[in-house]
Amino acid sequence: MGLLDKFKKKSTAEAKAVAPKQATAKVKVEKKVEAVVDNNATETVNKVKKSDLTKKINGQAYKVLLSSVISEKAAIAESHNSYTFSVEKAATKVDVRNIIKQIYNVKVLKVRIMNREGKAKNTRGKKGRTSDWKKAIVTLAKGETVNVHEGV
Repeated sequence: MGLLDKFKKKSTAEAKAVAPKQATAKVKVEKKVEAVVDNNATETVNKVKKSDLTKKINGQAYKVLLSSVISEKAAIAESHNSYTFSVEKAATKVDVRNIIKQIYNVKVLKVRIMNREGKAKNTRGKKGRTSDWKKAIVTLAKGETVNVHEGV
């Protein structure tokens, strides 16, 4: 019986009891929005749009820029003002350039991207592979630095 009770329609008394609560909640929200719009409507609307835009960009930035590559070769390249990052497979040079500018506030001169093939591995007698990945080497202008190895 319990299973079939879920499919029964609510009685009209229950539906009426629930409906006014939902309606009052909507009215309260609309009143708050009207109060914000009345005080300098254009400024508040612009502020909301800009904050939403930066949240979207920041969220996407950290999805594209996965991590910095920590290796001996990457450490040597840092002395030449080139920094190495692991990036999303679908990332382009333009995406990486814009994201580095946004996150670190530096001038990017050049971006080089390489697709790296995963390696074959054996674990307990079973054959497998590591994932393929994409590496980006970002060259910055003279005098610009990025602290990618803080705390390492």
